[in-house]
Formats: sequence, C-alpha cells, structure tokens
Amino acid sequence: MKCPRCKVELTRKMFENHPVDACGKCGGLWVHRHQLNELLDESHGDVESSSIDSREHKDKFPAAKCLSCDNRIMKKINFMEFSDIIIDYCPGCGSFWIDGQELDMMHDYIRRVEEGSHLVKDRSAYSILARLSQIAYRIYH
Repeated sequence: MKCPRCKVELTRKMFENHPVDACGKCGGLWVHRHQLNELLDESHGDVESSSIDSREHKDKFPAAKCLSCDNRIMKKINFMEFSDIIIDYCPGCGSFWIDGQELDMMHDYIRRVEEGSHLVKDRSAYSILARLSQIAYRIYH
C-alpha cells in the first residue's frame, strides 16, 4: 500500500504495541476499524464511533483515498466532535488515515479531557456518559 499523501510505500510498524501501516516520510498511519480505539485505549471508550458525524469538515489536507475500498474518497471527520482534530474516515470499511502528529494530538486531547473531568462537581452525568461509552465500545469491538 502507498501513502495517500506522499505516495511512498507504507511499512508495518508497532505503535503502542499495535501493528499499523505507517509512512516513513510524512508519519501518517493507516488504521483499520477498531485499531484507533486500541491505540487510544486510555480513553476507555469508543472514540471511533463518537467521532463519526454527518457534517462536512475541512483541514489543510485534501481528502485521502481509501487504501482498502478501491480508492474511495474518505470523509473528513472531527475526532471526538469538539477537538478540532480532523481525520480521514472511510464509511465503507471503517478505516482511518491519521496524518503525522495527529495521533499525538489525540492523546493530548484525551489527557486534557480527563484532567478537566476531575473538575466536575456533579459526577452523575459524567459517570453515565463514561459508562455508555464503555458499553458502546464493548458492543462494537
């Protein structure tokens, strides 16, 4: 498979104990369905499903073509809806293209959300949302 950004051959690498196809030139990652949840396991939920929406999003990169679905144009989605981290998603196979540095940005965003959650005084709503996220992850994993 070739990188959808710089067209060099992707190589299999280990990221956080999970094998993914990576571009040695731009640092992009090809991530199959459920792999993003595994790479971001500190979220304790389904970040993939919580990121998929029907709105149009734009970022500095053109839409990537899916490497699994015969070059289908991938959809731009906002990671976890409010993060401003825009990633490419294929509705056909559920794969993601993660541009260089976006995985680090996702980890940072989850860390900041988790730190902010400790400031919540009324934990009932937070607990319900966290539990629903865990249930959804188990159902779709």
